[in-house]
Amino acid sequence: MWFFALAVATIQFVYATGMFIAWRTGEGRGLGTLLNLLQVGSFLGVAFLIAADVHLDAIPGVRQDWLVRPVRRLDLLLSKLLFVVVMVQGPIFASDLFQGLANGFPFKQSVAAAVSRSVFLLAGLCLPVMAFAALTKNTTEAIIAGSAIFAIGAVLVALAASLLGGSAGAIQFNPTDDTGVVWVGDFARLSVSLLAAVIVLGLQYFRRKTTPARSFFACAFVVYLLTLLIPWHPAFALQERLSPQPGTGSSVQVAFDPTQGRFKSPQGAVSSNLILSDRSGLTQGNIQIHLPLNISGLANDEVLNADKSEVSLTGADGRAAFTGTGGDMQVFKEGAGDAETRVRHSVGIPAITYNNIKDQALRAEIRYSLTLFRLDASYAIPALAGNERLPGVGWCTTKVDNEGDDISLHCMQAGKRMDCASVFLEHTPSGRRNPEAFVCGARYAPYSGKAGPDAMNRFSGSLPFLDLRGLARYPVDGAQLADSRLVLRVYVVQDHFTRVLVIPVITLKDWVAQ
Repeated sequence: MWFFALAVATIQFVYATGMFIAWRTGEGRGLGTLLNLLQVGSFLGVAFLIAADVHLDAIPGVRQDWLVRPVRRLDLLLSKLLFVVVMVQGPIFASDLFQGLANGFPFKQSVAAAVSRSVFLLAGLCLPVMAFAALTKNTTEAIIAGSAIFAIGAVLVALAASLLGGSAGAIQFNPTDDTGVVWVGDFARLSVSLLAAVIVLGLQYFRRKTTPARSFFACAFVVYLLTLLIPWHPAFALQERLSPQPGTGSSVQVAFDPTQGRFKSPQGAVSSNLILSDRSGLTQGNIQIHLPLNISGLANDEVLNADKSEVSLTGADGRAAFTGTGGDMQVFKEGAGDAETRVRHSVGIPAITYNNIKDQALRAEIRYSLTLFRLDASYAIPALAGNERLPGVGWCTTKVDNEGDDISLHCMQAGKRMDCASVFLEHTPSGRRNPEAFVCGARYAPYSGKAGPDAMNRFSGSLPFLDLRGLARYPVDGAQLADSRLVLRVYVVQDHFTRVLVIPVITLKDWVAQ
């Protein structure tokens, strides 16, 4: 099987080389399609290589060569595991190590990142594929069975997403997706896959109980899909228990503040697009309700991030008028500011529902799942042609984008990337600043492993300094870029907690933007 193993290893290294070139030359778009194909080919190659190795000494049946020699079953299993570790995981580890070292990261950091990903892939991909292959007689049977399982899983996931995706009830489809708590579901699926693989391999290699092993695999597959329905509240409760500094956010309070008055939309406002995710769900068919809030209890240089907000509106008769989720909300307290911070939190309500209840006196209850961050470090990078290596952040570069209206920021790190950061463009001589953007693509996971596409973590975004439509002007524009810098303020997680805001009486039409 040396040629097959060499081909899969070649794909790994070609992909790693392509990613290295794309980063160095900025040709990510040109190489994007090729790199995507190589990534898919890499995972498929790994799966087929493992299956082919297992099928050289298939378990089902009674006419196998290893049975009549005989070969000790433990030796057979260990030989397969050794092949997976050396011939499959080895090239993956080497390609990840190559990327880390080629991009100038220290040897120890590059090795740690490569090992972390290799262990994650072994537990979440290689061993489950090996166990599945042990249930089949040959590659053809494995392909047919795998295709059937994939089709069934895809149909079930699509049905669950369509039926529960927009639900705000107790059962929702993948409610942690695109949040920092997504690791809870990922870890549950990883655990199910690993446990199922160990049991199936034990049943097949030591007992040769193919029918019970297949039945157990089918049950594990159902449990795997059910992990997509892990409720938000238990997931976030687990996250609270794992807070690095529990109790730090005990002084933080959220209050309704109607004295702020009605929200006025600034004409020509342009918001930064340096955002890794958008969980607001605020579509064109929604009416935006801007709730004035007062946040108290934040210490200096802290950020409060709403991971999720669950909104419930109840009529005077006690019946539910609307249930849904609110938009993103981040609250900054930079330096020694006021004791209280005023913010607006937007809630999108479908137009039909809004028109039915806009004049009613409603009771509002909003449950906020919050994460408190504190400032860990602050860095400055030249706005033009910046090229810096920042501790805890990685290798960052800046340049003007092709349209000439944004500063593009690109950062790469070997291993786990930073949790969250605020970024703004500042004119150094005058101190003028453009609106800052909050980058929070953090996974609050207590581990750093990931499946792919490699061991490097990258993030990028754009900070506008020019509105091509001419509707807005920025304090720092193109003429000042030579004397400007990009300020990156890095925050680390302190505490996870919940707050419930109750508004006894509210009329929606009073809080629609003017």
